[in-house]
Amino acid sequence: MSRFDVQPGNGRMNAVRASVAGEVLEHFMKETGQSKRNEDDHKDAVGDLICNLMHYARSKYMDPHGIAHNAINNFDGEEQDDE
Repeated sequence: MSRFDVQPGNGRMNAVRASVAGEVLEHFMKETGQSKRNEDDHKDAVGDLICNLMHYARSKYMDPHGIAHNAINNFDGEEQDDE
């Protein structure tokens, strides 16, 4: 059973998504030696991780800008669906 096996609504699904992303970000920050002193450090790390994922996508012959565009649209839809 996956943590994603929850019914949408009441903000639960997005809370699960945020939790999983937080774990990935913590691992990324540890692996890259980034500090976790304040909110700005986390903001920088989120941007760095997104940038690195875009480099990864390009290295696999994917369109990083198209992926980013789709991700923003998915985020907006999930925000509305989970209210």
